[in-house]
Amino acid sequence: MLRPTSYLAFVAVTALAAASCAESVAPRPTAAEVAHVCAGISSAPAQDFLVDLRDDVDRVEAVHEPITTKVSVTHSLGADVHVRAKPGMTAQWLARLAECHAVGESAGAVCTTSECPLRLARVTTSVSTTDDGFILAIRSDDPTVAREIVRRAQAVLRPQSAQASATP
Repeated sequence: MLRPTSYLAFVAVTALAAASCAESVAPRPTAAEVAHVCAGISSAPAQDFLVDLRDDVDRVEAVHEPITTKVSVTHSLGADVHVRAKPGMTAQWLARLAECHAVGESAGAVCTTSECPLRLARVTTSVSTTDDGFILAIRSDDPTVAREIVRRAQAVLRPQSAQASATP
């Protein structure tokens, strides 16, 4: 039998766990919202854009934030995908593809790979430019999700030439 203090602790932990689970579920976008975000983008490029980027990815880097404490600790934020520039690609177009892909995922569209880092809950993306291309930043406030973003991004976005040499 649980003592009253143990029972209260159990109830508090259960309530916190339920609240955090409820926060991680985003409302599904309406068909009109998906149509607005994905206007001018066919479904195939939106679903496959990460796989299509594979040969243009220079590297995937884990991103960490230092936490100020007495002990040196870092907090995982997600991944930076360094994409080489190619004719016709702009930061705005890459950002639109990422947003359309994410909205499509949350609306139930199926990504061509189960390892897609944008399939995870509570993921955000942004795109910035570099001297020779772009950085697609994939982030989450949840450190567990952020580590999974890194794992999936490294698995999906490894150039096909590197994947071929990695398989026996």
